[in-house]
Amino acid sequence: MDGRLLGRAPLRVSLEAGLHEVRVVAPGHAEYRAQVEVRPGESLRLYVELVPVRGVLELYLNVEARVFLDGEEVGVAKGGYLRIEVPFGEHELTLVARGYRTLVQTVRVSGNQVLRLTLNPL
Repeated sequence: MDGRLLGRAPLRVSLEAGLHEVRVVAPGHAEYRAQVEVRPGESLRLYVELVPVRGVLELYLNVEARVFLDGEEVGVAKGGYLRIEVPFGEHELTLVARGYRTLVQTVRVSGNQVLRLTLNPL
């Protein structure tokens, strides 16, 4: 509030009358900014719905594989399963498993997604 960290939501604060800058942030979500005007003796409630900027990719594979996103290793699909949080947008997904052909696929993330992929033996 007005450039100062006041705490975690839900939050109740007392403000002096006047114009105030509100900023709400949370990991994986777009920042919320607004100006609110408080009049003398007035009580205000502000409800904020943050918009996600990341999605969850759930990968189901036929084998255990190392998983790379945009060239960076992000985990191992143990038992053929991995759940990762991914920024929205287009990404290169690469799956590597010993004895199997490397699978490279472009994925467009705009929300939570489930991918069922099959790696082929060499």
